[in-house]
Amino acid sequence: MRGIGMFRSIGCVAAMTVLVPMVLVASSDPSSAAEAKGAPIPVVIIGAISSPAFSVPEQVGGADAAAKAINASGGINGRPIEVQSCNDMGTPNLSTSCAEKAVSSGDVAVVGTLSIGGTQILPVLQSGGVADIGPDPVSPIEFTSPNSFPVQCGTLCQDEGEVQILESHGVKTVSIPYEGDAAGEAALPLYANAAKKLGVKVVSEVSIPPTATDLSTYVSEINAGKPEGIILDVEASQTALFLSGFSSVGSTAKIAASAPLVPQSVLDSLNGAANGAYLGDTMPPTYSNIKTDVDFRQDMKKYSPGSLVDGFSENSWMAVELFAKVASGLKTVNAKSVLSAMDSVKDLNFLYLHNYTPSKGLALSGYNRVAVPLLWFDYVKGGKLTLGSENAQNMTSLLGGTKAS
Repeated sequence: MRGIGMFRSIGCVAAMTVLVPMVLVASSDPSSAAEAKGAPIPVVIIGAISSPAFSVPEQVGGADAAAKAINASGGINGRPIEVQSCNDMGTPNLSTSCAEKAVSSGDVAVVGTLSIGGTQILPVLQSGGVADIGPDPVSPIEFTSPNSFPVQCGTLCQDEGEVQILESHGVKTVSIPYEGDAAGEAALPLYANAAKKLGVKVVSEVSIPPTATDLSTYVSEINAGKPEGIILDVEASQTALFLSGFSSVGSTAKIAASAPLVPQSVLDSLNGAANGAYLGDTMPPTYSNIKTDVDFRQDMKKYSPGSLVDGFSENSWMAVELFAKVASGLKTVNAKSVLSAMDSVKDLNFLYLHNYTPSKGLALSGYNRVAVPLLWFDYVKGGKLTLGSENAQNMTSLLGGTKAS
């Protein structure tokens, strides 16, 4: 599940004790003759940048890298993008406060949101007329709000796609160890929907306490059922423990998991235990030769060298790039004009987006803002990530919807 569960244990740093947005003025490359020097255009990221439970600071690094690269090439009609961040620490009250601050302080857009507080954030943005560009969609409202403009399909494609990839490799029975909380339980119908359509039998759904560190009992229980496939829908550190555990008991089941939870650094620590696993992501694999990824890596290396290069930072980088693309065509850049321009985007071909029309997503109840129903898969071979294909799987048919017309 690309969503709430994967937030934990990622990039943890010391928590901020007060809500103080970090202002990251996207400084320009001083060697560029086209350096942007006009009045800054403020945008803001809202998310769990730092908290005791989970932290994703790289989402700021990705947005900052995009802004600095754009500013070095002249910004938006000569004006630099100013990236700010508001740390909601994964708490509803702070999510609301961050959204209210975005509206009251005059931010022209929210970009690259990665928060479990979408339910609190988007009503405030809707009321204030502010666009949420490129959220990493977790909460149901992020798939339906007219102010939400995702560039990926989040948990919807991730969960159902993991069933599909296993079925395509001959798997007919699966076990699903899932995070034993509301987020984990919410994903189970997505797995069930895909399994039913593909003729795959779910032989067990095993609830895993999010704080559990000894998973040997669960490994034995699942392995005893002899599933042909296993879908890991648990928090980040548990994903690695399960991969190691199933390898140690000699399981022959094919395993699918979320790519952002198993970066190369984790694979290096597993000493081959993850070999054969399929890792799905709703963003292009960051190490691929797809032009989007090449540009992203170059910007991160040059402008955010200390930040993690992963799907989270790429999503926020993409959000700023999309914002700049749309805003560059406006005479006046403010929240109202940006929201209107995003609403008017039609058949945009930009980076890895093809015919992107955010107002016409899937004709599927609860997911009408999903305009990019794509999923990529990595394959672990020899302890290394191997790109399954540079061509993403289009999930429209499996999801049961059609592209709205």
